[in-house]
Amino acid sequence: MIRAKAGKRLICLTAGMMALMLFFSQHGGFSFACADDGQTPVDLEMADAETADETEEIGYTAYAAQHAEVPAGGQTLELKGGSYTEDAGAGVTADGVVKDAVRWESEQGSLRFHVTTAAEGLYIFKLRYRPLPGRGGDIRLGVRLDGQYPFAEARELSFPRLWQDADEKQTDTSGNELVPEQVELDRSIQYEAQDIVGRHNGAYVFHLTAGEHVLELVAVSEPFILESVILEPALECPDYNETLQPDAAKYNGSPIVIEGEDALYKTASSLLPQSDTNSAVIRPADPEHMLLNYIGGTGWDGIGQAITWKIDVPQDGYYRLGATYRQDTVINGVSYRMLKIDGELPFAEAGEWAFPYKNGWAYTDFANEEGAPYVLYLTEGEHELSLSVCMGSMASFRSRLESLVDDIGDLYIQIHMITGEFPDANRSYELFKQIPDFNDRLKDMADRLKALAEDMEKTTGGQNSSLVSSLNNMRRVLNIMLENPYAAHQYKSDYYSNYNTVSSWLYEMTSMPLAIDALYLQSPNTQGAARETSFWQSAAYAVQRFVSSFSQDYQYEVSSQNSEALTLWITSSFDQAQVVQSLLSNSFTKETNIEVNVKLVNREYFRFDLEMRRADGIVYCRSADHTGCSV
Repeated sequence: MIRAKAGKRLICLTAGMMALMLFFSQHGGFSFACADDGQTPVDLEMADAETADETEEIGYTAYAAQHAEVPAGGQTLELKGGSYTEDAGAGVTADGVVKDAVRWESEQGSLRFHVTTAAEGLYIFKLRYRPLPGRGGDIRLGVRLDGQYPFAEARELSFPRLWQDADEKQTDTSGNELVPEQVELDRSIQYEAQDIVGRHNGAYVFHLTAGEHVLELVAVSEPFILESVILEPALECPDYNETLQPDAAKYNGSPIVIEGEDALYKTASSLLPQSDTNSAVIRPADPEHMLLNYIGGTGWDGIGQAITWKIDVPQDGYYRLGATYRQDTVINGVSYRMLKIDGELPFAEAGEWAFPYKNGWAYTDFANEEGAPYVLYLTEGEHELSLSVCMGSMASFRSRLESLVDDIGDLYIQIHMITGEFPDANRSYELFKQIPDFNDRLKDMADRLKALAEDMEKTTGGQNSSLVSSLNNMRRVLNIMLENPYAAHQYKSDYYSNYNTVSSWLYEMTSMPLAIDALYLQSPNTQGAARETSFWQSAAYAVQRFVSSFSQDYQYEVSSQNSEALTLWITSSFDQAQVVQSLLSNSFTKETNIEVNVKLVNREYFRFDLEMRRADGIVYCRSADHTGCSV
C-alpha cells in the first residue's frame, strides 16, 4: 500500500515538472546551463529556430514542382575558377597550367562567386574540372545559392573521375587474356550535376531570379582543379519526331561494329572488360582460350555509371543503332541506359533505352515501345557514344513506392503504439476507432499499391516481377485487415514482414545491371542483328569447348626469364585464378619487379602434400586445418 502511494506521488511529481517545463518553454526565456563547467547556456529558442531552418529544406522533387512553370534561363553563364570573390577556408591556389583555373587540394572550405541574371529562369549546373590524385573516389561538392542549399540533394553532388584500360594487353602462357589495369585519365571533364540515387532522370535544374546572386561551392571530398562553373539554360530536349530531317540521306554501307570491351573510357575503375567462353554468340569467341569479349555485367548497375566508346562515322546520314547484350539479373524486368552522342541527348527518348530481361545473350534495336527502331543522324568523323545507368520509367515508380513506404511505415508506428510488440489475439484493440481515418488510409494505400503494380506490369509486357509480387502481397494484407476490422491487429506481423520486403525494393530498384558485347551502326533499310550465330555454329562451338576442357592447361604463368619468379599455388576456381594473376601482374609485379606464376591445385592433394611435408619437418602449420603454413 505504501509503495503504491509512493508510486502515485512520483508519477504526479514527474507530470508536474514536465508541465512546468512545457509552460516555460512556450512562454520564452527557458534555457539550461551547466553550473560548474563554465560552458555557454544552450538557448532552446535558438536551437528550435535552427531546427526549423533545417526542416524547411526540401527535396528535389518538391523543389522542381515549385518551379515547374518557370521558363529556361536566357543565356549560358560561365564563371572561371579564378573569378571567385571570396575564399572561405578553401585555400585554393592558381593552377599555372590552365588560365583562370584554381587548385582545390584542401578538401575543405568553400568558394563564393557573384553571378547576375537578366531574367528569372531555370539553369543546369555544370562543372569543368580536372581531378587530382586522391583516394580515387568521385569529386563531391555542395552548392549553395544566396547562402542556402536550394534542395536537400544539393548538399552533396557527385562529379566522376574517368578511367581507361592500360595500353598494353597481357596474356598468360596459355594464351588467355588478362584483365587490363585501369588508369585514370588525366584530362578536363565537363559534367552536369545529376541524381545518383534514382529518384530522377537527367540533370538537376536550379532556379534563379533576375538580379545578383551568390553561388557558393562547398568542398565535401577529393581534390581537383576547378576550371569553371557553367550555368546553362535548362531547355527542353526535342522529341524524336521533331528532330527528323526528311531530306537527309540514309547510310547504306556495311554495319559498323563497336566492340563493348574496347571502351574509350568509363566513370568507374570497376567497369572492366570481361570474358565469356560459354557462348558462340559474342565476339571474339574461342573455345580454348579466355578472350576479353564484353564489358559490364553485375558491376555496371549503379545510377550514373557511364561507359563511352569512340565511333568512326564514314559519312553524313541516318543510322540504326543496335546492341548485343545480356540482362539476366532483373528477372522479368528492364534495365535502362541513357544514350548520349558527344555528351548530349540526340532527342528526349534517348533518355531511356530499355534492355528487357533475356536468358542469355540477345540482340535489341534502339527502338520505341512498339519496337520501331529510332534512327540517329550522325556527321562524318569521330564521335563519342556513351551509355549511362539510369532509372528510366522506373524513376517515377520509385518515387511512388517511396511515398507508399513512408505512409505504410507511419501507420505501422501508430498500430504498434496501441498494440505493443505482441498483440493479444483475444483482445479487441478497435484500431479502426483509435487511429484517425484508419479505414480510409488502408483503402487508399491498397488502391495505390494496385495501381503501381499494374503500371509496372505494363513496362514488362505483362510479366510478373518479384517487385510486383511484393506489392500484391502487401496489398493482400491491407485488404484482409479491411475485411476483418475487429481482428486487424492479428495481422500486424504480416503487415510488418511485407512492409520490410517492399521497403527493401527502394534499393533493389536502383540496381540496373547490363553486359554489352557490341554496338552496331547499321543501315535503316536493314533489319535485325548485324551478325548472327546459327544453331549449328553454336552446337559446333559447344562440342569444341567440351573437347578442349580435357586438354586445357589450368595454370597461369607469365613468360619469365627471371629465375627468382615466385609460384603461388591456390585451390580456388579457374576464374578466380585469372583475377589473382591479373592483380599480381598489374600491381605487385610492377611495384616490385618480382614475377608471380599462379597455379591451380586440387584442395585434397594440397592437404596431403602439406601433411607429408610437415611430417618431414619442411612445413610448419599453426593449426590442423593447414592455415598459416610456412616453410
